[in-house]
Amino acid sequence: MNIFFFRTYIFIFTALLFFITVTSGTNAKNLPLVRDSEVETTLWSYATPIFKVAGLKANTVKIRIVNHSHINAFVSNGLNLFLNIGLLTTGVDPGPVMAVIAHEAGHLSAGHLIRTRKAISDASSKALLGSILSVTALLAGGGNAAAATNSAGTAIAHTSLLRYSTAQEEAADQAAVKYLNSLGIPLDGMLYVLNKLKQKELFTQERPASHLGSHPLTQERIRFVRNQVDKSRNASNAFTLEQIKTFERMKNKLYAFTHRPKQTLTKFPEDNQKIAARYARAIAYYRIPHLERAIAEIDSLLEEYPNDPWFYELKGQMLFENGRVSLAILPFTKAVSLRPKDALFRLSLARTQLENNSPLDIQDAINNLRIATQLEPNYSPHWYFLGIGYGRNKEFTKSNLALAEASFLQRNYKDAIYLAEKVKRGSIIGSPQHLRAEDIFNSASNRLNR
Repeated sequence: MNIFFFRTYIFIFTALLFFITVTSGTNAKNLPLVRDSEVETTLWSYATPIFKVAGLKANTVKIRIVNHSHINAFVSNGLNLFLNIGLLTTGVDPGPVMAVIAHEAGHLSAGHLIRTRKAISDASSKALLGSILSVTALLAGGGNAAAATNSAGTAIAHTSLLRYSTAQEEAADQAAVKYLNSLGIPLDGMLYVLNKLKQKELFTQERPASHLGSHPLTQERIRFVRNQVDKSRNASNAFTLEQIKTFERMKNKLYAFTHRPKQTLTKFPEDNQKIAARYARAIAYYRIPHLERAIAEIDSLLEEYPNDPWFYELKGQMLFENGRVSLAILPFTKAVSLRPKDALFRLSLARTQLENNSPLDIQDAINNLRIATQLEPNYSPHWYFLGIGYGRNKEFTKSNLALAEASFLQRNYKDAIYLAEKVKRGSIIGSPQHLRAEDIFNSASNRLNR
């Protein structure tokens, strides 16, 4: 599992699903984004059918995992769906996660992103009008009147926006119920998360109207969903054993990577021989680090499940991060052979090959990274390490172009411009490299000058 800290500029609207507070127009910066092939595959298995019934094209939505312990989710510009690890590690089955995804799909399907921007603009205009009137009153010598007018204008704008936000949340709840029912998914997960939120409210005593106004009151939402549970024909449906095992693996894996190893080993003692528990212990031992015990644990899993790509990936990660670089190549290669279209597997194998640094390994790394950039062209680490590979291979124009791609995706526009200029100077006018460098140069220049 890889945790990357990118500067992410996101317009957050009112879809902080089962979490109450909303700051309209806030930019979320430096989100600690987590990437993991297994977790993403599991989440897409939940999201794909939900997006389909919601009328959304799955390939237009991006799922992002945020390393935060709160039970939370939100959508942003560009159809990005952000899910907190705190959400992904709650409950005993996939129900809560599916409910959250369905709620967010309701926002996306209804076009709430665009409508909320307009609502915020309208609310800002009302607040601005209040400010203008207060200045007018102040100039007329009425200090108290000015303050009252400004406060009234702000209050009207706030009330207007919160009323609109509440209506959106109610609509998203209704849409989520519709989607889950149509797929035969029990609504218990939705009720579970709302009850979790209710417990938090009672614990923190966060009850002022200004705090609760951005969402329907939790008790009202619980009442609505409970009523729907009673009506639903899916109330008695249960998830399959395989679905629960897959969820447990995701949940335990995330727990083991985000908690201290001692906590993980306490939560999953040696007498717990379930696959997900053994998986978590392997991660905890490797993070201590206690490599011998970690390898023994993962090897025992591989003996039973010799075609599990994520067990091979973890073994490769264990070896690589403990300096056994040459030994890490084999398990990463096996993982890629089992999932050849997995870009993250290709990246992990390529990084190991680059670190091993033999001429053959460098060329293999370049080949893997070229495939990775085709599979995920908008993921900057693929381009960055491809640039490193080309540089090691003394293909400097190709290296600068790949690094320019990476810089542009990371919004380092000055670096992108500098590298693109180097490519333009070192390539034939009209060649694909020269044309791509011009595109990067022009795009980066335009964005830098905004």
